[in-house]
Amino acid sequence: MSRTVSSLRGAVVRLSRALLGAWLIVGPFVGIYARETDALVVVLVLLAAAYGFAAGRAASDGAACLAPIVFDGLTLLAVLWIASASRELFGAAVAFRLHEHLWAWPALILLCFWLAEFLAARKNPARA
Repeated sequence: MSRTVSSLRGAVVRLSRALLGAWLIVGPFVGIYARETDALVVVLVLLAAAYGFAAGRAASDGAACLAPIVFDGLTLLAVLWIASASRELFGAAVAFRLHEHLWAWPALILLCFWLAEFLAARKNPARA
């Protein structure tokens, strides 16, 4: 049970790093396509906060701390890309209609990161 809880805690940490990394990668492109002034201001403020946090973290811990953020961000983007592509392929075969529920995508993404952490903790018990 302890391994499950610690791997869930690790999954939440990895998911937050993944959200930050994905925003650092995709955020500037979102800013390019923002049409309204209010939306552009919000995007620029969020980008400034994300890059400021990453720069502060790199200044205090060194540039090596940015590698897990970028890797988890790329992992999240790959999961979202694969999920959006497979939705069209397997959409007719799945009758759960999860696209109607707002909680389904975040729960599925958290489940993916939890599964990765759980398997890593099982493979290497000293890490957990």
